[in-house]
Amino acid sequence: AFFHLYSNGSIVLYNQNNLQLPYRLEVYARDQGSPVPLNSKESVVIYVCDALKRNECPSDESSEHQQWLLGFN
Repeated sequence: AFFHLYSNGSIVLYNQNNLQLPYRLEVYARDQGSPVPLNSKESVVIYVCDALKRNECPSDESSEHQQWLLGFN
Protein backbone atom coordinates (compact mmCIF):
# COMPACT_ATOMS: atom_id res chain seq x y z
CA ALA A 1 0.00 0.00 0.00
CA PHE A 2 1.16 3.54 -0.60
CA PHE A 3 -0.02 7.14 -0.37
CA HIS A 4 0.18 9.69 -3.17
CA LEU A 5 0.17 13.41 -2.31
CA TYR A 6 -1.13 15.60 -5.14
CA SER A 7 -0.24 19.26 -5.74
CA ASN A 8 -3.85 20.28 -4.98
CA GLY A 9 -3.46 18.94 -1.42
CA SER A 10 -5.42 15.72 -1.83
CA ILE A 11 -4.02 12.43 -0.58
CA VAL A 12 -5.01 9.04 -2.00
CA LEU A 13 -4.36 5.66 -0.36
CA TYR A 14 -3.70 2.84 -2.80
CA ASN A 15 -4.65 -0.02 -0.49
CA GLN A 16 -3.18 -2.92 -2.47
CA ASN A 17 -2.28 -4.88 0.66
CA ASN A 18 -5.72 -4.42 2.20
CA LEU A 19 -4.52 -2.42 5.22
CA GLN A 20 -7.03 -2.38 8.03
CA LEU A 21 -8.68 1.03 8.33
CA PRO A 22 -8.60 3.48 10.02
CA TYR A 23 -4.93 4.04 9.23
CA ARG A 24 -2.81 6.81 10.79
CA LEU A 25 -0.32 8.65 8.57
CA GLU A 26 2.09 11.18 10.07
CA VAL A 27 3.88 13.54 7.64
CA TYR A 28 6.98 15.64 8.35
CA ALA A 29 8.21 18.37 5.98
CA ARG A 30 11.73 17.81 4.63
CA ASP A 31 13.63 18.98 1.56
CA GLN A 32 17.18 19.57 0.30
CA GLY A 33 16.58 23.35 0.48
CA SER A 34 18.80 26.25 -0.40
CA PRO A 35 20.48 27.84 1.46
CA VAL A 36 19.29 25.72 4.43
CA PRO A 37 17.49 22.37 4.26
CA LEU A 38 14.03 22.21 5.84
CA ASN A 39 13.79 19.53 8.51
CA SER A 40 10.53 20.01 10.37
CA LYS A 41 10.00 18.68 13.88
CA GLU A 42 6.27 19.32 13.59
CA SER A 43 4.00 17.01 11.67
CA VAL A 44 0.57 16.73 10.12
CA VAL A 45 -1.44 13.68 11.19
CA ILE A 46 -3.94 12.26 8.73
CA TYR A 47 -6.40 9.48 9.49
CA VAL A 48 -7.58 7.47 6.50
CA CYS A 49 -11.00 5.96 7.17
CA ASP A 50 -13.50 3.84 5.31
CA ALA A 51 -16.32 6.13 4.16
CA LEU A 52 -18.83 3.41 5.03
CA LYS A 53 -17.48 3.06 8.60
CA ARG A 54 -17.03 6.68 9.69
CA ASN A 55 -17.81 5.74 13.30
CA GLU A 56 -14.41 3.97 13.40
CA CYS A 57 -12.52 7.23 12.80
CA PRO A 58 -11.02 8.91 15.89
CA SER A 59 -13.14 11.90 16.85
CA ASP A 60 -11.54 13.15 20.08
CA GLU A 61 -8.40 14.65 18.49
CA SER A 62 -7.94 18.42 18.23
CA SER A 63 -9.18 19.56 14.81
CA GLU A 64 -6.51 22.32 14.75
CA HIS A 65 -3.76 19.73 14.34
CA GLN A 66 -5.58 17.09 12.31
CA GLN A 67 -6.68 16.64 8.72
CA TRP A 68 -9.23 14.00 7.84
CA LEU A 69 -9.39 11.97 4.69
CA LEU A 70 -12.18 9.54 3.94
CA GLY A 71 -10.99 6.65 1.84
CA PHE A 72 -12.86 3.88 0.17
CA ASN A 73 -11.70 0.38 0.99
